[in-house]
Amino acid sequence: MKKNVSRIALIAIGSFVLAGLLALPPATAQDGPLILSGLEISVTRLERSTIVPLGDCPRGENIVRGVIRRGDEANEFVTVHIDFKVLPDFRPVDWPRPAIHDVNGRTYRTAQVFGEMNRDPEFTCDFSFRVPVGMKVQEFLVDGDVTLDLTAYDR
Repeated sequence: MKKNVSRIALIAIGSFVLAGLLALPPATAQDGPLILSGLEISVTRLERSTIVPLGDCPRGENIVRGVIRRGDEANEFVTVHIDFKVLPDFRPVDWPRPAIHDVNGRTYRTAQVFGEMNRDPEFTCDFSFRVPVGMKVQEFLVDGDVTLDLTAYDR
């Protein structure tokens, strides 16, 4: 009898722990500021438009613009505005071009790149992506594995 009670208690505890672990968000998804390679990274807003700057991050000499052609009603740009703070434990980064995922898991890439991240102690970068009009954005991929949740910003 005592053996059965102990087994039932262990199963109940194990089920409770497993349920708690399953309820946690994935380790790579991030809502709010993210610390990565000595940088504090946070999304400030998301905008949609037909003309956008396509400068690199942080801003430098690249001043190219992106333009949706007049009459193209199928596409628009989604621009993700991100704040960066360089922390004392900063390590140089070599991240790939950022990307975004829509709610269906499709990936959209930008022509913009990450540059010399420790040039200023704080800076803002704007990353623009050509997407279908009205596409719902889900997440911003920082370094291929780490993401920032964008769902709260896409209204």
